[in-house]
Amino acid sequence: MLSNLAEWTRSPSRRLFPCNSSAKGTRANTADHVVIPFSGLGATIERIKNNRAQVKRILRAEIEALRYIQNNALGTAEVIRKRFNMDEKLSRESYDVVVNAFSGDGRMPLDGVDILLQIEKDAKQIPPTITPQMVVDLSLVDETLKELGSR
Repeated sequence: MLSNLAEWTRSPSRRLFPCNSSAKGTRANTADHVVIPFSGLGATIERIKNNRAQVKRILRAEIEALRYIQNNALGTAEVIRKRFNMDEKLSRESYDVVVNAFSGDGRMPLDGVDILLQIEKDAKQIPPTITPQMVVDLSLVDETLKELGSR
């Protein structure tokens, strides 16, 4: 079944979100089997060119937030509890479901980006020649991670 999951997500009418399944005593989290960027930052080439320092500050904040999510389960579950008005047990379960869907360092997996691009190509929303390398530039992430390495 998981082999068909990636193809299923390519359908323009489908959107895959992390979820758990515990049918027949097994437990699977889609984020462990299908790589799709769950969140990320976007900026135009012009914005990066004209305001690189601002983009890097925003990226630094995003990376710090991602690190907090990965390293502080209780604190993140508390944010989820308050934001979505959940009880403590449900907020912790929600954290457990989504934590692996978030990048730990701000990098975006190119194979996951390719899946998203394929969805858009199938819907005829972008040209079929667009590749992940054309829309993802990890150089700012690498620079920011290097700067954060000293912290």
